[in-house]
Amino acid sequence: KKVTANAKKKTTFNFKQVKSLGVNEVAHAAVNQDGVLTIGKMAIPSIDMRLPIVKGLSNDALATGGATMKEDQKMGQGNYALAGHYMLNNGANLFSPLDNIQMGATMYITDLTKVYQYKVTFKKVVNPYATELIDDVPGKKLLTLITCADGGVNRLAVQGKLIATTKATKTNLVVFNK
Repeated sequence: KKVTANAKKKTTFNFKQVKSLGVNEVAHAAVNQDGVLTIGKMAIPSIDMRLPIVKGLSNDALATGGATMKEDQKMGQGNYALAGHYMLNNGANLFSPLDNIQMGATMYITDLTKVYQYKVTFKKVVNPYATELIDDVPGKKLLTLITCADGGVNRLAVQGKLIATTKATKTNLVVFNK
């Protein structure tokens, strides 16, 4: 019920307000979870990445999990685009594990009603202005993940195509748990 309610709320999608992730941003996000609109979960088991999906591009959203990049996107339709912060420490937090993803890897997202399974078909470091990667592509259902690369100078883009949609059950939601 909370996921459905959060999906209907308004939030920001202003790329220009996004700041680099530092101690202050992490601390603010940790104490401001009421302002973070969780609308689902994501999982990439091959790189042990499991995060909430958060509506909007606020700093708190980006410091919490995968932040939606487009206001009206819907899971399993068009190009579902998520951005996340890259953390330099041990490469295990937020979107940092994407460095290690392999072509063909399986990625999952869920709104807790359905589970959407994608297969990685694209991984590339791009310039930060390559916004066409999050555009919808006629006839394709994609999941696009974007994070920083090269110390924030560029972006790592990972994209997969939808290969299955199933009803969410206790059995298939297990993939989202650590």
